[in-house]
Amino acid sequence: MAKMWAGRFSKEVDETVNAFNSSISFDERMFEEDINGSIAHAKMLLKQNIIEKSDEEKIVSADVVSFQKMTVRRFRLVLRKSFQISNQVLLNSI
Repeated sequence: MAKMWAGRFSKEVDETVNAFNSSISFDERMFEEDINGSIAHAKMLLKQNIIEKSDEEKIVSADVVSFQKMTVRRFRLVLRKSFQISNQVLLNSI
């Protein structure tokens, strides 16, 4: 898989960076749990008077937007795969 920063650097990317980025596909599968945890944490911080209501609202709002974007991205991937499978079945039947 091509790296999104390919061609931008003259040196090879450090192996530590590659190891860190290798978890992105796993992290993507866990996005719902991650966002729910972030929202719960923001609510706890508010309840403990560590942050103000306005800060909690900003955090939750950003988390909701992230959830929506990831959900749309996931839906598009499912549609794309479904379309590819449908086309392959159609081509195989000709």
